[in-house]
Amino acid sequence: METPFTSFKRSGVNAIRTTHNPYSQEFLDLCDEMGFLVQNEFFDEFDYAKDKRLNYHERHDDEISKGYVEHFQKWAKSDLTRTMLRDRNHPSVVQWSIGNEIEWTYLHYRYVTGFWEDPNDPQNSGKYWGSAPIFSPKELKERFEASKKGEYILADTAKKLSAWVKELDTTRPTTANMIVPQVSHVSGYADTVDIAGYSYRNVTIPWAQTHFPDKQVTINENPGTWDDWKNVLENPGVFSIFMWTGIDYIGERDQKWPEKSGWGDILDLSGFKQQGRNYFKSIWVNEPHLSIGTLSLTKSGFSADKLSGLAVANDQGSYRWRQSNEHWNYSKGEPILVEVASNHATVELFINGRSLGYRSMSESPDRLLRWVVPFEQGTLTAKAGFKGQEIQTQVETTSKVVGFNLTADKATLSADGYDVAHLVVQLHDQKGRAVKTSNAKVSFEIQGDVRLLGVDNGAPDNIQNFKSDTLITSKGRALAIIQSNRSGGVAKVTAKIKGLKAQSVFINVD
Repeated sequence: METPFTSFKRSGVNAIRTTHNPYSQEFLDLCDEMGFLVQNEFFDEFDYAKDKRLNYHERHDDEISKGYVEHFQKWAKSDLTRTMLRDRNHPSVVQWSIGNEIEWTYLHYRYVTGFWEDPNDPQNSGKYWGSAPIFSPKELKERFEASKKGEYILADTAKKLSAWVKELDTTRPTTANMIVPQVSHVSGYADTVDIAGYSYRNVTIPWAQTHFPDKQVTINENPGTWDDWKNVLENPGVFSIFMWTGIDYIGERDQKWPEKSGWGDILDLSGFKQQGRNYFKSIWVNEPHLSIGTLSLTKSGFSADKLSGLAVANDQGSYRWRQSNEHWNYSKGEPILVEVASNHATVELFINGRSLGYRSMSESPDRLLRWVVPFEQGTLTAKAGFKGQEIQTQVETTSKVVGFNLTADKATLSADGYDVAHLVVQLHDQKGRAVKTSNAKVSFEIQGDVRLLGVDNGAPDNIQNFKSDTLITSKGRALAIIQSNRSGGVAKVTAKIKGLKAQSVFINVD
């Protein structure tokens, strides 16, 4: 199993934004070592609170929703200073971000845009998402000056924070992640930082570059799609996208239990690779790429044209990135949407050796090539490339589970009480192919001077106990993490699944 950072590297990732607080010393050490650029972010709240359940501004008043705003006035300078003194000698740190989507907590910002119109419903954003600014900078400035403000002024607080940063480091630019940037440009907030970073507001970039040509703008947060990356390619000065998120995390799933996560594009909660890794690798890595994803047509957002059989988007929302399956196991005759991620101009798809035709990148607005294929057992193959440089990839229908593999990413651990190894269980069929459509309960037995830190399967709706020695797999796989103690020896880890042969690995601890 690759470590998350190794997976990021191989996917073409070269920068990480820490959200929305300072990260550990070990994190920055690893970024230094592996060559990642870091946008080091300080705060998610300034003077007013966000809602920890629903985002935006605070609409609850209980202990569970309280956050850093309780301490900001007293501790902000101390915490910012100590963070910078600790982190400023890390070569990986290239920017300081003073805050994330802070405008949500200053309510007048949203109303100045003209999209929010009902003062009794501050969540009714009208057509803000996806719409360019409807007012000129002059009109926005007039609306802002006439708006009702609170005790604290965002631009004043941001100016104070930026000054604290510059007292300690003048070599790196400051930035902030702005969710209402058209107002921030006229309120003075954007002027307090060197780089105005946009959050889900790509549509504002041409407006800003027209009216504020001397202000550096870029993308600090976005869903992570080809459309986001096109903004970097097509807009001079826009130099980054930071997708939300590279790796999944627990949170932001209010009223969606048992889901506890659901945002990771490249890696899931266990660090297992997701289809997003293939998608972005095809965009960011300058190497030939082919990968296949599949999804039941009824769940895909696409339909089959009645005459041509081609995949047709139901609406523009169909092109929003969502994960697909990495298997070819469905019901006979079921219509399946096949998506191929590639950096080749054309790709040909085959089912059991029969050509299903070519698809061209010129007809793929999101750089995913699509076919609608009635399911039949066998092998799905994608081919591309010029003569003598052909590449191909395939997925096969798997049969019933007959066993499983147990692998470890390390054969030796240091006896320092700190070093860890990741052990992965993967179900397989009689041909040794990974079975991703069946699951089983696995238990782990530990012998030797190591301890089991926890288990997981990466699924967003997995509510099994992390601190356990048993769990049910997801996509036929599971993760266990063991950690060394301080004595040497040989550790034995055994995984057991009822009805299947137990598997063991041995790890030296010295």
